[in-house]
Amino acid sequence: MKISSLSVCSFIVFVVITGCGSASEKPPISVPTPQLPEDWQVVETFSANQSTLSKFSEQMNAELLGVRNTTFVVDSLQIKVNTLVAANAADADSAMAFLLGMKSQDAIYRTGTTIYEFVGASGTDSLVTAGKQRLQNPSSDAVPRSTPK
Repeated sequence: MKISSLSVCSFIVFVVITGCGSASEKPPISVPTPQLPEDWQVVETFSANQSTLSKFSEQMNAELLGVRNTTFVVDSLQIKVNTLVAANAADADSAMAFLLGMKSQDAIYRTGTTIYEFVGASGTDSLVTAGKQRLQNPSSDAVPRSTPK
């Protein structure tokens, strides 16, 4: 059976057209729950669906591949950590600029294309510090427990 060059070209055009949609059309990636101090208990976690992810991406002027919101409790204090994964460094820069327009640098930590935003009521500053230390040194046993004094 002989395949014509027109058939091959038609197939390639079909693959290119259907496979090159924008990333906003792709399903969100599975963003892992952040690994924070051992005494932080996860009480709720969820990932943004495609519609919400598209809204965040548009709002931040950045292509986000996935977003996870995780709520932790530490000694009756509640803190949320939003984990955002950008498509590339430029998109992470845009997302950071957006977040820094609303929050202090103290509440945000970035490593590569992943951004962690800490959201908590007053009295959770020590938790933010402990969380950021753990993210900076994930295998370190030297990171203190995050229990506020």
